[in-house]
Amino acid sequence: MRASKRVAYGLLALAFAGAAAVHAAALLSPRLDPSAPPWRHALFVGINVACALGFVLRPRWLAAPFALLVVQQLFSHGGQALRAWREAGRVDVPSLAVLVVMPLALALLASDARAAGAGRAGAAGRA
Repeated sequence: MRASKRVAYGLLALAFAGAAAVHAAALLSPRLDPSAPPWRHALFVGINVACALGFVLRPRWLAAPFALLVVQQLFSHGGQALRAWREAGRVDVPSLAVLVVMPLALALLASDARAAGAGRAGAAGRA
């Protein structure tokens, strides 16, 4: 794996660990994000920790469940960003970050999954 991909996966792991910490803080201190119920913060602590580990370990199957998470996040944070803009005329920076990073992370996972699949197909053809 190229060094740039290793760095990208490392940065993604750190970003998801940071997101888990933000949700944990909001779980412990609900006034940090009163718009979401505690169970949602608890759920996303687990999801973000799992994603951070996934970007470190990179199992071949990660792209499919991560794609589902990307769809959910695009709807959730996309709606949140749109509401912030329409109602308060402000840019919701955390949502904007999610809207940019999640599809890029999925593209990286899909690229690696495709390359791994091509490698297996080539090896099977040579056997």
